[in-house]
Amino acid sequence: MSLWWLWGGPASDLPPTNTIRVNWPRLKSFEDTALGITGLVSAWPMSEDAGSAQCLDRVGGNQATVNGVTLGATGLLFEDEATAASFDGVNDYLSIADATNLDTTDTFSFFVVIDRTTTGTKHYLAHKGTGSWGLYVSAADLLTLEEVGTADIVASTATVDNAAHSVCVTKSGSTVKLYFDGIDVTGTVTNQTLANTATALEIGRSQAAGDPFAGTMQWPLLFNVELTPAQVASLHVAFEFGE
Repeated sequence: MSLWWLWGGPASDLPPTNTIRVNWPRLKSFEDTALGITGLVSAWPMSEDAGSAQCLDRVGGNQATVNGVTLGATGLLFEDEATAASFDGVNDYLSIADATNLDTTDTFSFFVVIDRTTTGTKHYLAHKGTGSWGLYVSAADLLTLEEVGTADIVASTATVDNAAHSVCVTKSGSTVKLYFDGIDVTGTVTNQTLANTATALEIGRSQAAGDPFAGTMQWPLLFNVELTPAQVASLHVAFEFGE
């Protein structure tokens, strides 16, 4: 991107070589931004070819097994040719076998870019089993974090419509935040203490095979730290405006 400053005096006084060009730095790509954040446990770009049996983890070796999900869908990132994953809202999901580095106990962050097909329907984005965390969009279209099998912890103050958005949850003990397009939309928090589980991390449905996600999803990221507001904002900016 370039900005040209034009001479303000008489045109006759302006030599053709006296134009000043200012070069602005290019924004980082989403991949560079995500992989540069400390505490990243796993990152699934979901850019594999249609028919692939797995979505590969770029960081932690936690490959995701494809169950009905259609790969090769149009991607959601700005000016990025990488493809995404499409979920039919019936029985599509990704399953990641339990691993030590997926056991984040009560401190974690989860970020993902989504585009829902429908609203007014409960859609699970991720789920780690009873006693751990689940993240879903409620039938009221509110982003919601729960302790699975116990109670909701917090719901967003903004609704999630059927357009491309970034959503994120961060938790460190009783400090819990929800973000929508990089903006803090945290509602009233009723904290629950999360525990590790031996069950798989599933993307796009609950462990009980209920409330499957319908829409497109790209770049789920799991961190073992609480992201700062600035880090969440940097991920959203990279999604919206990255090169």
